[in-house]
Amino acid sequence: MPRRELLTSSERTELLAFPTDEGELIRLYTLTKADLTFARQHRGDHNRLGIAVLISYLRYPGRVLAGDENPHRPLIDIVAGQLGVAVDVWELYAERDATRRSHLLELLPRLGMEQFRDQALPIHLGLARFDSSSDDARGRSRANRCRGATETADRSSSSCGDRTSMRRSDDTRTAEGLRDTHRGSEP
Repeated sequence: MPRRELLTSSERTELLAFPTDEGELIRLYTLTKADLTFARQHRGDHNRLGIAVLISYLRYPGRVLAGDENPHRPLIDIVAGQLGVAVDVWELYAERDATRRSHLLELLPRLGMEQFRDQALPIHLGLARFDSSSDDARGRSRANRCRGATETADRSSSSCGDRTSMRRSDDTRTAEGLRDTHRGSEP
């Protein structure tokens, strides 16, 4: 069955676009004291900047920075300024994809995220087979939100080559409220 696109490419671009307002950029990318302490525990300015940029991308726009992707320039300027490092050290960090992947594995539990695993696939498939003829509008709405969130996370993670899901405990609590019929299992 063909996959239905929830967003047009222009809607997706708009949704994942970085803000242009400097105040909004500062609000979104100001690191906490704990973030700065964590980043400074890493060896070398390039690793400090790299992991801080990854934290920023995972928080907003909520995706992984692809291995060959350069960070949004205003974001890297703000993060480098907070760490007191030069922006050009990013080039050294970007040379080693293995370091980026290692940092991602280190960050996921810290940010309350987890790596996508095949064991979660039945949950995704169950939501995809949700019986839309059900008269339970609230359950249908929850399933649609879950399905949309997982499709977005799956698309985001597959586009960068990492099998990372942005599933959080909120999604789990939402799915727990669904009846078995909403999960696609037989009564």
